[in-house]
Amino acid sequence: MEAIQPGRCACRAQGRSIPIAAIAARAAFAGTAIGTPKAGTGPVGAIRGLRLTCRGAVNARTAAPNQMGGLIAAAPKLCEPA
Repeated sequence: MEAIQPGRCACRAQGRSIPIAAIAARAAFAGTAIGTPKAGTGPVGAIRGLRLTCRGAVNARTAAPNQMGGLIAAAPKLCEPA
């Protein structure tokens, strides 16, 4: 069972402590704590997928010149013009 944190004002006033965690647990077991898990769908999920794809493309773009440089350094005779 997941429990959401109590209100921010309670944490700011008293700091994070065992009593605050006890209040959150009590609310979770009583059913008064309202919280919904992230679905991972919708516009936020789509943006997350686009950012992941973009990050992969940037990594591949960086890796290609690095691989070429390594190839040139490792095999200089094969890369010289004839």
